[in-house]
Order: sequence, then C-alpha cells, then structure tokens
Amino acid sequence: MILRADDARRIEEIDRQRFMHHEAARLMAYAFHDPGKMPEFKSIKAPEKKPKVSDEADQARVRGFFMGLAMRASAGG
Repeated sequence: MILRADDARRIEEIDRQRFMHHEAARLMAYAFHDPGKMPEFKSIKAPEKKPKVSDEADQARVRGFFMGLAMRASAGG
C-alpha cells in the first residue's frame, strides 16, 4: 500500500516534469522562430487563504480536563 502510493507520487512527479519540459520547448520554439507570436504570460492566482478559526474553546476544554485530573490525583492521595 505504501509502495503503491510512493510509485503513484513518483509517476505524478514525472508527468509534472514532462509537462513543464514540453511547455518550455514550445515557448522556446516561439521565441526562436517568431517572437512576435509568443503567448503572453498568465499568472496563476494564489489560492484563497481560509480565515483562521479560533481554537480557544477547545484549549479551555483541555485545560479544564487536565485541571480535573490534577484535582482528582491530589484528592485521592
């Protein structure tokens, strides 16, 4: 299972590299033969960042749990 995932990751990486090399070769051909027809660069938008969710309530719950454990341990002797 782990080996299959590793193989799949390697294959995806090879495909990604192959695509990038093909795109670079295409752009080099434009630049060499007819620079006027070279396509414009289109930047990719950065993915939108999700707003941070406060975990204050979860931390308070965990803190209370550990305080309760400490109280039980000290009361139990």
